[in-house]
Amino acid sequence: MKYKLLIVAFDCHNSHMTRFVYNLKQENPEAEIHFFTDKEKEELPEELTGNVSKILYFKQDKCQGTVGKIKSIISLRRQFKELSKHNSYDIVDIHFPKFYMVVAMGYLRRMSKKVVASPWGSDILRVNGIKFRVLASGVLNKCDYITTLVDGNLGKKILSYLPNSRDKFYPQAWGSETIDYINHHLNEVDTIAAKKHFGLSDKYVITCGYNAFRAQNHEKIIDAIVQVRSQLPDNLALLFPVSYGTNDKEEYVAELREKCNNHKLDALFMEDYMSVPDVFMLRMATDMFVHTQNTDAGCASLQEYVLCDKKIVHGSWIRYPMLEIYQPLCYHTASDFSVLGDVIVEAYRSAPIEFSKDAIRYIQSNGWEEKRKGWNGMFEEIALSK
Repeated sequence: MKYKLLIVAFDCHNSHMTRFVYNLKQENPEAEIHFFTDKEKEELPEELTGNVSKILYFKQDKCQGTVGKIKSIISLRRQFKELSKHNSYDIVDIHFPKFYMVVAMGYLRRMSKKVVASPWGSDILRVNGIKFRVLASGVLNKCDYITTLVDGNLGKKILSYLPNSRDKFYPQAWGSETIDYINHHLNEVDTIAAKKHFGLSDKYVITCGYNAFRAQNHEKIIDAIVQVRSQLPDNLALLFPVSYGTNDKEEYVAELREKCNNHKLDALFMEDYMSVPDVFMLRMATDMFVHTQNTDAGCASLQEYVLCDKKIVHGSWIRYPMLEIYQPLCYHTASDFSVLGDVIVEAYRSAPIEFSKDAIRYIQSNGWEEKRKGWNGMFEEIALSK
């Protein structure tokens, strides 16, 4: 069925929003999607612009510092006020909700039947203090639905501040195009061919994290590996997927590169954009994936490594309830960074984990081909509501 949807997406990676919009349109070509963004026109890929009916560009103030931020928030309020005078939507869906959206909530509610908040992870888990209180009470509490799990990491934090908001939760999962691709192509490439593709033939490859954010704790991973270097293969190579991150990405990657050089560690940094087939090749070229970022809502990358039958070392402070119900666990766990090196050695020496068939089936269902059905179904249900 047809519905009219406004997606509000600030501070969001274009690649993720492109996949969301593309898959929603694949599931329902009748959906009319308008897209409100803080990105410049030339930053938006054609795959996104070609699947929306209208793009609304946020007119940010060019001043730097606190004054510029305040002026931008005032401008945001003014733009949504004007938008609410001339537009009506079935749904407004706020992705990566930020505390400053509080100035727009009244206008968003005025122009739509229902307002949906779609947290991603760090937008909730890494925000604390007064910013989180404003985000929770002024934004999330003013939404009709929140598309995260009640019992997941995000849901628990939201409920800790909004204990009466349980009825707002309408869980939807973020799909993975790479999982879809693996489901269709897993048997077409082996590890030997994948390593050759990246110039890593005859190397034992440990992949460290999956982006260039400092919260991935790459430096601590390097330190842990240095401590146990003599217990790992002589042909060890570290692989760093760092194709996206914050504004200081280049500086951070240079720091990591220097650190590896200082410790005489063979390292390869994947800095350029990677297509889905390239991401699959990277997963297949890996012998061990080390995942120890500070927080996470639900790691698709980790699940992709499971599907590719790789060894995984995971920080136990990050919990995935939907994955942990399957035994044995799909990964080796490190309780903190003081034992990370020992756990890496343990994983290297151990036999591969025989993953539960139920766990594999669950992960295979987490591609966009399945998850987009839930998103579209939710939007259709909202559009039909009074």
